[in-house]
Amino acid sequence: MEKDPIKVTRYLLHKCTFYGDLITNLKMQKLLYYVYVRCLVTSGEQCFKHKFQAWPNGPVYPIVYKKLKKYKASPIGEEFMELEKKSNLKVLTDDLGSDFVALIDKVYEKYGLKSAFELVALTHSEAPWKNAIQNKKKEISNEDILETYGKPKK
Repeated sequence: MEKDPIKVTRYLLHKCTFYGDLITNLKMQKLLYYVYVRCLVTSGEQCFKHKFQAWPNGPVYPIVYKKLKKYKASPIGEEFMELEKKSNLKVLTDDLGSDFVALIDKVYEKYGLKSAFELVALTHSEAPWKNAIQNKKKEISNEDILETYGKPKK
């Protein structure tokens, strides 16, 4: 079920822009993390090739972070979406698949209206990030995620 994290980022940026939310790299990292969590909990599979890393401001997916770091603390520019034409959004959602788009939409409904700093506080209060930081682990463990958020139903 591996998905391209850049495409997921573009779709999330589209959602945020559609609802008038200016989103920073910091907030995007947290939304991507919760997409990863929901996918792992519902399917038992990672949706991205690599695990999230435990950084001081919470979970980070380094590949996406590097692509977005040029925006610093400013909102991510709409040009990053690469959705100049409406048909490009259809191609993007087709690539992600309707079930996965529905999963992203659920994550956005639950976490999208929270500020970046509310999401940082939330991830800092949860065991997967705390355990990785306390144990000086670079990656956040899938086992900790499943123990905290629930195991997939078979």
